Amino acid sequence: MDRGEHSVAILDVLAIMAAQATAAGGSVTQLLGNHELMTLQGDLSYVARAEITRLGKSMLDAQHLGGEQMGTGYGLRAYWSAGQMAWKKLFKSDGKYGIQLRRERRLAHVAGVGLCRTLFSHAGVTSAHLAAHGGTVAGINADGAAAIAGDGGRQSHPRDLFGNNGPLWNRFWSMHEPQSEVCAELDVVLAAVGAQRMVVGHTVQEDGMTTRCGGRLHLIDVGISSAYVGRGAAWSCEDGVVRAHYEDRTVVLEGRAYD
Repeated sequence: MDRGEHSVAILDVLAIMAAQATAAGGSVTQLLGNHELMTLQGDLSYVARAEITRLGKSMLDAQHLGGEQMGTGYGLRAYWSAGQMAWKKLFKSDGKYGIQLRRERRLAHVAGVGLCRTLFSHAGVTSAHLAAHGGTVAGINADGAAAIAGDGGRQSHPRDLFGNNGPLWNRFWSMHEPQSEVCAELDVVLAAVGAQRMVVGHTVQEDGMTTRCGGRLHLIDVGISSAYVGRGAAWSCEDGVVRAHYEDRTVVLEGRAYD
């Protein structure tokens, strides 16, 4: 969400992929990130100006309120203002993308079987998050969904889930030292949810995906957006072997591959 100029187009692609996966007997699970949350809260600080302006121009042109072909085109200020209003409307609780994000995004998700059983979260789940929400990932997701269901904004969002130390914003898993404290906390979380590892994004790893705690914590944000590094990548786990896939190579992050 935001940073680049194609946020809405990406949401449309994700919706198509989810429908295709369902039709094929699979599924796509989407996680809520801090920038999606900001948009739901009406904070457009990081939305690309070009995308907002383009949306505003399209809206005004569609209403025939002037156009370049008529010699009455609006200026950038008008496009920007109209775009902000249109953007916020799209992401309200009854807007096209507001409905999509509130209905389909989770704060955390456990998936995979056996050695691939993995906990996924944008910035990472702590034992405190679990304890405050019934001790389960399902509890975190249910309470998070209830909090963002309306248009109450930041004031109505519980800080333990949506504040700086919540699963969307914290840097504990990626930056905290000493690592022994991170790994001790990770042991508690993984035991509670029945997973082999946790995978998080949020903090860009400029040298590529990496691990901590003996391969039980995976940091996989490599800055896919052109606003950062602009490098395509994917993470996979098959038969307990975890791989980082890049456009030019594949790297084994965990387990032993016999290719």
